[in-house]
Amino acid sequence: MDKNTTIQLLNSMKRLTNIRIADTIQPDRTFLLMHRRASGAFFMWIINILVWAIPMVAQTPETTVETGNRSTATVSSMYERGYFLDSALGNYFEMPMSKPFAELRQLAYEAVRVGAATKNLRLEARGLQRLVQIFTLVSNQTDSALLCSLHALQLARAAGDTALIGSILLITSLTYLDNFNNYHQAEDYAFQCVRIAERIGQMPLVGFAFNIIGDVHLRLGNPREALPFCRRSLEVREACGDNPTNIAWSLHNLGLVEQALGNIDTAIVYHRRSLALWQAAGDAHGIPQAWKNLGVAYSLKGNHTEAIAFFHKSLELRRAISPLSHFLPPLLTLISTEERNAGQFTASLGHAHEALSIAERGKMQQSMALACRELALTQKALRHFEEALRWQERSNALSDSAARTTMQRAITEISTRFRIEDDAARQATQMRLLEQNNQIAELQLQQQRQTQALTLMGVAAAVIGSGLFFQRYRFRQVLQRRTEREAQRTQISRNMHDEVGAGLTSISLLSELARLSTSPEIITQHVVKIQNTSVAIGNAMREIVWSLNPKNDVPTIFLPYIRAFAGEFLSDAGISFYGNFPDFDAVTPVTKPASSIVVRLTSVLPLVLTQFVSKHFLNSSLPANTSAHEYHFNLTGEARRAVFLVVKEALNNTVKYASATEVRFVVRIESNGYEFTIADNGRGFVLADVPPHARVNGLENMRKRIEDMHGTFHLDSALSQGTTIHFFVPFSA
Repeated sequence: MDKNTTIQLLNSMKRLTNIRIADTIQPDRTFLLMHRRASGAFFMWIINILVWAIPMVAQTPETTVETGNRSTATVSSMYERGYFLDSALGNYFEMPMSKPFAELRQLAYEAVRVGAATKNLRLEARGLQRLVQIFTLVSNQTDSALLCSLHALQLARAAGDTALIGSILLITSLTYLDNFNNYHQAEDYAFQCVRIAERIGQMPLVGFAFNIIGDVHLRLGNPREALPFCRRSLEVREACGDNPTNIAWSLHNLGLVEQALGNIDTAIVYHRRSLALWQAAGDAHGIPQAWKNLGVAYSLKGNHTEAIAFFHKSLELRRAISPLSHFLPPLLTLISTEERNAGQFTASLGHAHEALSIAERGKMQQSMALACRELALTQKALRHFEEALRWQERSNALSDSAARTTMQRAITEISTRFRIEDDAARQATQMRLLEQNNQIAELQLQQQRQTQALTLMGVAAAVIGSGLFFQRYRFRQVLQRRTEREAQRTQISRNMHDEVGAGLTSISLLSELARLSTSPEIITQHVVKIQNTSVAIGNAMREIVWSLNPKNDVPTIFLPYIRAFAGEFLSDAGISFYGNFPDFDAVTPVTKPASSIVVRLTSVLPLVLTQFVSKHFLNSSLPANTSAHEYHFNLTGEARRAVFLVVKEALNNTVKYASATEVRFVVRIESNGYEFTIADNGRGFVLADVPPHARVNGLENMRKRIEDMHGTFHLDSALSQGTTIHFFVPFSA
């Protein structure tokens, strides 16, 4: 055999053992079952691989890729061989297998080798998938079967072949179920297969997976929970026209479930149906299983003669498949039990000894313990009590040894896999460090060249970005001022219409009435009304102009104006006025910069840009001849007008209805706004007695004006105790 071929084969086998710990370790009670004999037979598995693979490779056509002289023809033949092997391995979930086990085993090994050489992950996974079936059905290499199935699953996932992943999940589930009695893992992989197969429409896989789940519940002693899964499996397989031999497996499980539920006659019907399908398909693995099922069913009915006959038919077929199959010892033990129950003690001892011999050669400790127990029972039936005791003690010792071996192998498996993963991680870390050292030298040189260019580009980008930002900011300011002007114009037109329009209409009507009247007294009355209306219009115009002038936003101007108006208005009505207005220099406001983003930007910008921002943005909103301290107390023109109208309405109500002799007007500046208090010593009133129309036009109007500015309004009044109005206006109004 060629040296390169041997190296490639060994590398392929090395990959078979590189299974992650997470795929085989479960942190629950099923941990020991899952790892039963998983590591003790590891090196034996390697030896068996070499024994089978080396002669096989020597007989296969030369497809090795030469290291020194790799010819195009050799590479082409390697890939062509891969295509042939992919087809020869059969369908993903083919049961029964269409080729003899010896031929299929040779094809599977070659598929693993060619797949590894050509980096064909799918072909390599398919070869491993077939090896799992061979290890399980022929050579009883359960540990090798588990390792191959887990590695095949990794390769299939890396290849991204969903259908192949589903079929390998099935094989892995069967491996955990039949070889390790790990029901938790078997059910988990079967449910994963169901989800994948339903998504891609592979209903045969769905039927297969449901059958495995039903088998899991049956082995756990829950036949009623197993029944719906087994029925669903049969329905799916029959609906999609699955292979008859696969339908037979669903019938097989349904028979076992009915048998466990005590429906023996129904179970026999299912077993005979499965036998007929397997015989028609020539399934060498299914037919002996059906004979065994019938034997168990007739044994439960008490027909030991029929049971023994069926068991012997199954035994004959099992021996033809493999003389060391793990199916043989349990079957021989069943025959021995039936022969003992039928009184055939000599035949019973012979079959029990044969079961023990095969189990010893295959190192099947659990089967050895069962065979020894059967020998003990037979010797007891023969009244050979000392011999029976000896076999029973050996059975107990084998059971204990099996438990200890399982635990020791699990511990060894864990330590081995941790060591393998730790070594792999260490090697990967060393490789990364070496690559990083090589990259650092290149990066340092690149960084030296790029630093200056990046610095210049960064400065240029900062300047350009700052310019664009400031241009956009200025544009938004202009747009905001334009919007405010439009709003002011709309407000002016509304105020002019409300205040001046009504007055001019009144003057027009009064003038017409005076012109048509012939009585001097009536004409005089109309002229007086025209004069009063003109004065009111003039006052309204002055108020509108006053509210629109931004110079009046400063409190040192608008508060004296309100005080002067209140004093003059109350003086004309003969009411004493006492005013208490604030000293602005004694108050420290809570400031909030109008352009906080711009202020933060100036801390990181160059000096020239900082001066530009400070000049055009930070101080651009301060009115002329206004100190920064006064500016914090400003109100907008609309807010000043609303405050003035509320004060005017309050004083007008006092003059008209309160019969007061004194009014106190107090204005205080809080940290976040103005607080106004207007109190009189008049007769007061009860709010409930005020007519609704007067309440809406007067008091509610004042409240609405204040609340529209996000302020608060409160009125206190009682009969003979005067009236006090409190309202608060925030600086943000």
